[in-house]
Amino acid sequence: MTSTDSNTSCQHMSIMDVSKCTTTTTAMLRTISVPIVFGLLFSCIQGNGYTPGSLESFSPLQITGLAVLHSLKSELQDRIQVPEALENTPTTEISEKTLNDDHSNLTTVHIQTSITSELNRPAFKFFSNILKHEDRGVIKNYVHNNGLGSDPSSLHFIEREKSIRFIRVENTEFIPLERDYFIQPANYNDFSGGYKRHYKLIPSDLLLGPMYSVISHFIHYHHLPENTTILVQLQSSIIRANSTKGDVTGQGIHTDGADDAMLVCVERDDVIGAENELHAALDGSQPLTKPTVLEAGDGVVFRDNQIFHYVSDAKTNVPVTRRTLILMHSPEEGNGKVNPRNNQGTRKASIRLRKQQ
Repeated sequence: MTSTDSNTSCQHMSIMDVSKCTTTTTAMLRTISVPIVFGLLFSCIQGNGYTPGSLESFSPLQITGLAVLHSLKSELQDRIQVPEALENTPTTEISEKTLNDDHSNLTTVHIQTSITSELNRPAFKFFSNILKHEDRGVIKNYVHNNGLGSDPSSLHFIEREKSIRFIRVENTEFIPLERDYFIQPANYNDFSGGYKRHYKLIPSDLLLGPMYSVISHFIHYHHLPENTTILVQLQSSIIRANSTKGDVTGQGIHTDGADDAMLVCVERDDVIGAENELHAALDGSQPLTKPTVLEAGDGVVFRDNQIFHYVSDAKTNVPVTRRTLILMHSPEEGNGKVNPRNNQGTRKASIRLRKQQ
């Protein structure tokens, strides 16, 4: 296909094919010199006087150019001057923008996060039944037979048990490490950050057995490089019908301070509430999803340094039940150092556990 053919194809495509065109165009343009790529693409959007958040007047071709620019943004920044308009644009997503093309009336386009990163990963993605039934059964048996350790940080919200394990990526696989604590910076968790929290270790046979598939999915989905350290947590909220506590995390809307994260539900029989939400703003003013129940086996991956997450209060009508999750964060050394790629901040807490140590 010549450059003229490619340009014509994008101009006359259906508006709903913009995201597909973006992916194809990005891959093709990676073989061309970066200054030429940038010049061509920025000229594509420059004519409309582009400013962040102003997309209504853009054609599908111009939206494609903008999406590709964002997809290549990290590469471009290293080698040429990136205009301020592009530099200041949020990289979470172009979502449900109303456009008008030659072939339709006003049409809603959903390009979910095709502009999020150099790897073209979305800011978040939900997966159904990513943890198999038989694997969930083995993990539940471990949890229900006193496998997890206590979590003293849950004193002020729903009782929780937790075990952790740091792992390191090696030859696209992973090896378990022996550190039994982590320190989350208070910059991301004003409630329970800023002090050393010790936990029982997840056994290696659990990591390399029933948890292996979801850990491998996390590694490969995010293309994590050699020697990346991941914090894996297996935690279970114990929900009682007669409890006055409903808060699951004690944090509200928050980031955990990593680049990438994943949540996978192991069990939630007879749990009411505990719905997951993703947000673009810490104050909750820009929800990205409706409240969503992660059923047993379901998971969600998200860019922890781009968006925030939250889980609503939980309750039950049976005497006692559990909501058990696997959590993964990367990169995470657990040493209390602030992640230079995560500037999301934290909500101010009325109780700071680090002050009580």
